[in-house]
Amino acid sequence: SMVSKKYIYANSERIDRLLNIFFSDQSSLYYTDKYEDKYTNLYDLLKNENVNITDFESYQQYEINKLIEEDYLSIGADNTVSIKKETLLYIISKLYKDEVLNYWHHKKLVRDTIDELINEKQLVAESSLFTRQEISFYNYYLNKKEFTNGIDLRNKYLHGSNSPSEEEHQSDYYILMKLIILTTLKIENDLLINDFAARHLA
Repeated sequence: SMVSKKYIYANSERIDRLLNIFFSDQSSLYYTDKYEDKYTNLYDLLKNENVNITDFESYQQYEINKLIEEDYLSIGADNTVSIKKETLLYIISKLYKDEVLNYWHHKKLVRDTIDELINEKQLVAESSLFTRQEISFYNYYLNKKEFTNGIDLRNKYLHGSNSPSEEEHQSDYYILMKLIILTTLKIENDLLINDFAARHLA
C-alpha cells in the first residue's frame, strides 16, 4: 500500500474482552426478562432501550457495575444504564463485524481515538494493499499456503497440471477475472486514500 496506517486490528486482551462483552451473542449480559431475545448483544440493547439496572439479574449487575467503574457505561439518576465511550465502542463494533477497519474511511474523531488506542498498544495498524482476510481469500484461490483444500490456480497452470475440461477452464477463467477486478479496485481505492491522507496530513 502507498498508505501508512491503513488497516486496524485488535491487539490486546482488553479489546477482545470488550468485543465479547458488548457484541457477542455468547455474552451473559444482553439477555433480560424484560426484553428477552429482542436483541442479540449488549450494545444493541443499550443503544435502543432505556434499560434500568434492575432489569438485570444480580450476577449481571455485578458485571454492569464493573463496566460503569471502568467508564465504559454510565448510570443516570433514574438508574438507567447507557453507553459512555461511544467512539471506542463504535470502533469495537466495526472490528467485531469485519475483524478490521480502514483508518482513512472514518472521521477525524474516530481516527484520533484509534491513534490513542494504537499508542496504548490496544490496536495495531498495518500498511498493505489487502487486509489479512483478503490475503486469505486470495491464498485460497491461488495457492496452498494456508488451505490444503484451496483451488491452487497458480500452481495448476504454472506447472501444466490443469484439466482438459473446457467447463473447468471456463470456471477458472471467471475466478481469475474476479481476482483481477478486485485487485484493480483495491489499487484504485489505495490511490484515493493516499490522496485523501496527503491532503489531511499536510
